[in-house]
Amino acid sequence: MGRNLCIKETILAERRLKLVEAKKAICYPNPDSQFCNKLIDSLKRVNIVEFVNYGETCVAGLRILGRGWSSNVFLALTLDGDIVAVKALRPDSRRKSLLWEGSVWSVASMAGVAPRLQAVDKYFVVYTPVLGPIIGEYVPKSSLERKYLLRLIIDKTYVLDVLGIAHNELARPEYHVILDLCKKGLPEPFIVDYESSTLSAKPKNVSQVIGGLHRIRAFTGCMVDNYLRKMLREYRSTLSPRLLAEIREYVVMMCAG
Repeated sequence: MGRNLCIKETILAERRLKLVEAKKAICYPNPDSQFCNKLIDSLKRVNIVEFVNYGETCVAGLRILGRGWSSNVFLALTLDGDIVAVKALRPDSRRKSLLWEGSVWSVASMAGVAPRLQAVDKYFVVYTPVLGPIIGEYVPKSSLERKYLLRLIIDKTYVLDVLGIAHNELARPEYHVILDLCKKGLPEPFIVDYESSTLSAKPKNVSQVIGGLHRIRAFTGCMVDNYLRKMLREYRSTLSPRLLAEIREYVVMMCAG
């Protein structure tokens, strides 16, 4: 990947730490564990050499992109000087591996739904950074942008339905759709966090994300009425692209007009 232009090189130079110097953040809440040593060794094997002290979440005096129940997400630097995002298992996670999430993420990434995957390991996934904000906190700058985002979110969940991937967390889209504001033009949404995903012949992503739109600040008040509920029921039994287009434009009219 190319360098992420949203982070100035001068800031990076001031915020870089060796991986072992950042163990308290990378391996929160147990940086002295044997697990942590294995994680750091595995990161080095894919040429990740430095931790970047950047993000809105503070852990043990360092900044990371996010902290979840099972993983920590942080920026890092490769041997080639590229900036990457790393989602790494926490030492206290009940999950034993990220290989399943990585495999699903890889498919979603190739389809343009998830950020581009760089590497997968038992302990982590490495991907092209999308620095946010999450959709739940974003306020579109115009009606055009609001409509664009809504159409693209629905289209990307449709792709997951076609691929037979059930994300299973999109009823709360405010946390699982993140925006790339670094490119010129309109922001692009990406769907992240595939740890709960399953393979499913029953399409559910479109219905879940539409049902959860009211949780997003920009679409508060966007509710599923009887007409939309009927269309979604038919869509789930047919996966019809024609019907998907009708649903998408009806939702845009109702929620972003």
